[in-house]
Amino acid sequence: IARLVDSTSERLRFSQELLQTTVETISQGISVVDADLRLVAWNRQYLELFEYPERLLYIGCPVASLYRHNAERGLYGHSEDPQVLEEHVQRRLDLLRHGSAHRFERRLPSGAIVEVRGTPMPGGGFVTTFTDISEYRAAVDALEQTRRGLEDRVLQRTAELSESNLALQQENRRRAEAEVQIRELHRAKTRFLAHTSHDLLQPINAARLFIASLQQKAAAGSWREMGDDIHYIDSALTSAEQLIGALREISRLDAGNLTPKREHFPLRQLLDGLNAEFSAIAGERGLQLDYVATDAWVFSDRHLLRRILQNFLSNALHYTTRGRVLLGVRHRGSDGQCGEKSLEIQVWDTGPGIAQDVQAKIFDEFVRLGSSERSADKGLGLGLAIAKRSADLLGHRISLRSVPGRGSMFSICVPLGQVQVAAIPRVKTSLAAGNLSAVAVLCIDNEVDILRGMRSLLEGWGCRVVTATSLEEALRVWSDSTPPQLAIVDYHLDRGATGVDALDALGKHWGAAIPGILVSADISEQVRNSAAQRGLFYLAKPVKAAALRNLIRRLVRRVSV
Repeated sequence: IARLVDSTSERLRFSQELLQTTVETISQGISVVDADLRLVAWNRQYLELFEYPERLLYIGCPVASLYRHNAERGLYGHSEDPQVLEEHVQRRLDLLRHGSAHRFERRLPSGAIVEVRGTPMPGGGFVTTFTDISEYRAAVDALEQTRRGLEDRVLQRTAELSESNLALQQENRRRAEAEVQIRELHRAKTRFLAHTSHDLLQPINAARLFIASLQQKAAAGSWREMGDDIHYIDSALTSAEQLIGALREISRLDAGNLTPKREHFPLRQLLDGLNAEFSAIAGERGLQLDYVATDAWVFSDRHLLRRILQNFLSNALHYTTRGRVLLGVRHRGSDGQCGEKSLEIQVWDTGPGIAQDVQAKIFDEFVRLGSSERSADKGLGLGLAIAKRSADLLGHRISLRSVPGRGSMFSICVPLGQVQVAAIPRVKTSLAAGNLSAVAVLCIDNEVDILRGMRSLLEGWGCRVVTATSLEEALRVWSDSTPPQLAIVDYHLDRGATGVDALDALGKHWGAAIPGILVSADISEQVRNSAAQRGLFYLAKPVKAAALRNLIRRLVRRVSV
């Protein structure tokens, strides 16, 4: 019996050693549990993977004690409740008792990720392998992160592409709209030039006809009838001059080079002058101009605002054949149609009115309503276009209300101004005519015909005139030892010289400032400012004789004082 027992024990030891040797050769961690849930075999990898103490594992060690050790170390969750830990242990023991195969992953406290595979044995018990898949999982995570990054980049690029496509569509839409606007502007400019050339040729053609008639009458000696023709020639040239002036004003507004000079000023100063000016015109046409004065102050450019109201009044008097015209103001609050605390300056008339379908067009160039009974004074069709451009430049709102057969109302909203401490005195204009006889005048212009006309005009007023086409010629032909009493100089001279430079040189030559009038067809702010900085007066070509004469009188009186 003893030998049988020894033989059996040797075979068992051999089987145990063989099993232990076998599991040690496996690279994975491995543990073998018998049907009584006791540990019968394991390897070094299993011991090191779970960092078990050397004495904790032995043959016949209950698996429950290993599970409890793992639970206490936090392998099954961070809980200090003994009941919760025991539930984790019993759940794992039940898995072994029922002999169910299982597979899951577990992250150990060391950070390693282990794949656990449990396989039941036919006679009872369990073989469990533990594979360190940290590198594999890191690679999978890296691939997943790369995939998400690629998806994010694809989404980002898709969004950027969509935005680019949207921006391109918007840009194409804007370009298409711009092309439409450019084509419309081109058509409008073509129409504008066609109207301009037609309207400009009309008075020039009339002047040529009257000149031909004047020549015939001069040859026949009909001196009395020649006076009428001269009057008609002057009227035709005046119409051409008005048209050119209006066109220049529109070009200045369209070019964007005109900067409004806003200031606080009493509106009455502006409206009183307009009332005096247009009351005379209304009286000549058998109309009544009513005016309601105001003491309010406004904040605007007084010259542009005056130009707008001039066009309103001129338009009202032009189309009103009977009845009256009213000029007045209304105060508007913040809830009014002007949108802020402001004044609405209104011009009412009892004219024929404007149909609704035409009201949107009357602010275009060369639009004339066919309801005026004054065929001889049909107007230029540019006044309201200038008024609209000027109001847009100032940021003031223009309104129109009209009832056909009853009349119209044009208005402009102007911001209220701040009342200044010192009231601005009214300027009293002297009507006394100054004596221009023997006034020494030097005229410099690079156009010989203009010099001839200027000499003829000034000598007709009794002035003593010397003309020159350049500064050098002026210094050569001026024979007096004393300087001229005033100089009338064109701004643009030959070889890049300017009238300002010429007047400065004249002042240095005689050692005293020469009173000067700068004339030019250039109406830009640069020319006007250049004249103002030197203390010179500016007149725009074509020069009006009355304006030139009044200015010469002022300069002569100033010099004599």
